[in-house]
Amino acid sequence: MAQVPDDLAQTAPSVLWQELSERIDALVAAWEGASRPPDLAEFLPPGPPALRQMTLVEAVKVDLEYRWQERRFPKLIEEYVAQFPELASGGVPSDIIYEEYHVRKQRGDGVSLVEYCERFPDRVDELRRLIELECPEHTSSL
Repeated sequence: MAQVPDDLAQTAPSVLWQELSERIDALVAAWEGASRPPDLAEFLPPGPPALRQMTLVEAVKVDLEYRWQERRFPKLIEEYVAQFPELASGGVPSDIIYEEYHVRKQRGDGVSLVEYCERFPDRVDELRRLIELECPEHTSSL
């Protein structure tokens, strides 16, 4: 389970996870049968900042999955950052970078570790670890 940020320490963890879960469930429901993408901003809490950030990261993951289904509404992380600059505060989270990579790869897009390292040079070490985990050609045998 993720660590609760300092600005949320006074709030019961079950309340935080409930809030996060409800907002993500609402986003999924909005996507189901939608003819166009829902506006992520409508599913984000106004604060506290750490809850908003946690919700934003999870919402982007869900949004990426739905947008790349059948390549109907593809969107790259840089577009999310342009819309939500706080997403890049402290660097774009590697889990959403990996989510984009994984979703695109599942959909048959030609993705590579090199592309992602060029796009996100401050996350090279993390990306290498995450992406190389799923490469079957890597082996520990001699």
